[in-house]
Amino acid sequence: MYYVLNMYFMTLRCIFCSLFFAVSALRVSAEILLPDPSILFDGGIYYLIGTDTQVVPDKEDNQIFPLYKSKDLIDWSCRGSDGKFLYLADKKDLYGACRFWAPQMFKRGGKYYLAYCSSAREDKLEMYISIAEADSAEGKFKLMSRLAIEGMEIDPFVFADDDGSAYLYFVYWRGHGIHVRKLSPDLKSFDGKLRRCVYVNRDWERKPLPTEFDEINKELKSKPQKDSLLGDFYNASSATAEGPTVLKRGEKYVMFYSANDFRSPDYCVGCAVADSPMGEWKKLQDYPIISREKTGLNGSGHGDVFTDADGQLWYVFHAHHSNIRVSPRRTAIVRLVETFGEDGYPRYEMDYSSMRLL
Repeated sequence: MYYVLNMYFMTLRCIFCSLFFAVSALRVSAEILLPDPSILFDGGIYYLIGTDTQVVPDKEDNQIFPLYKSKDLIDWSCRGSDGKFLYLADKKDLYGACRFWAPQMFKRGGKYYLAYCSSAREDKLEMYISIAEADSAEGKFKLMSRLAIEGMEIDPFVFADDDGSAYLYFVYWRGHGIHVRKLSPDLKSFDGKLRRCVYVNRDWERKPLPTEFDEINKELKSKPQKDSLLGDFYNASSATAEGPTVLKRGEKYVMFYSANDFRSPDYCVGCAVADSPMGEWKKLQDYPIISREKTGLNGSGHGDVFTDADGQLWYVFHAHHSNIRVSPRRTAIVRLVETFGEDGYPRYEMDYSSMRLL
């Protein structure tokens, strides 16, 4: 009898352990390492995506843009019911061969869209912006249009105004900064002229690299780099604003952007406001909203604003892996505190007490 009961309880224990590990496998057991993150809140679920990297252990070459899901911004799952990692697309269905960067997922007219940039060649840093579409937030996304201008555009962000008009904000390297062009209603072409929005013109946006990183760079540059055209060593300001996110607050338009090179410890987030999606954009707050002095994390920047289930604004961003290592970059969120001045324009600060790594 004792032997029978013992076997019974051992069997139950094995079943319980199997269920526990099966459920655990659906959740992220370690820190999320995702550069250029963006979050879409839809149907009670937060969808987190970012620049595609090789940090996911069972990633296949054909899989592009890992997907993380959460209902509370605390517990995140990255696997489907079959136990496999979730991805938004297969490479064969998108434009590009490598460097799939800075995706933004948005919903429009009942369909889901993915704006991203990519390179067609490993040996040349030519970047093009494309838009893909899908019937659900979990893909699979397929190429809809390629919005190439002159071959070096990154960090796309599509903003839809109250009247449905859509605008593409992006980094136009030849124009040194963030530019905008109105899109056609079907998002497949442009419907307006190119206009510059935000560019680097403040001291805090172009800080020199602190001298203590020179020695670290000597060691890093002596080793093979993951991407020989970019490298993973520290760099000073790139003299361009990047990573735009645009939203409408009241009757005003707000753009969050990043400045200094992403490999600089002083990479940070600034804010500009305007009366129209096309600008003119004004930097009323002449200091970074998010920076390493405020977060305690080197390289805090390039993210996205999203609204939670309670209507509260948050900013998701990436930071350097450590004080002596840029990648793989860590992902964090922080609540934004919004106030309006007598001029009707909003101002923002970060609530440090709410900040956490994902």
